[in-house]
Amino acid sequence: MKLVNLLESAFGHRGLPVELTRGNRHDPDAVDAWAFAGLRWQDVTRAHWSKHSAAFYSFEPQAFAYFLPSILALGADATQPFMPRDSLIMVLDRSPTVEYWDAFILAHLVGLQMAEYDALKQWLLILSESTDGVVEQSSIDRSFDTIDLLQVETQKVRSLVSRSLSS
Repeated sequence: MKLVNLLESAFGHRGLPVELTRGNRHDPDAVDAWAFAGLRWQDVTRAHWSKHSAAFYSFEPQAFAYFLPSILALGADATQPFMPRDSLIMVLDRSPTVEYWDAFILAHLVGLQMAEYDALKQWLLILSESTDGVVEQSSIDRSFDTIDLLQVETQKVRSLVSRSLSS
């Protein structure tokens, strides 16, 4: 299955985000996120991401999850520089100790669907096959481990919510 088809299958349930960022359209930290207003992730280009790369960190969690597949699709070629891909790898290249994770990873990547995590893993496999020194294999390996831990943490959260709802 082609990566774009996998991404559409895994992330296809997500609708356009209602809230892109907490900042208003004139807030310098939020301007890049607002540049994605009304765009479908499939229509985002490398040039758009390059021009508005600060959106990566200013998106609200639902907006981040919605536009994540655009990063995966556009960043699958590890031989080309692409700041959003590199930012995602930096976020995923973590300590295996969950207690050391920062608020960004907890808010933006815990809680994805299992199919979305699987798509992230497939993307990492593609990166590891195509990398030519732009993305280090050790970073890809640690990112893979982090995704496994994200899946475990997501299951814990869902189990906790399920138990509290049934009490």
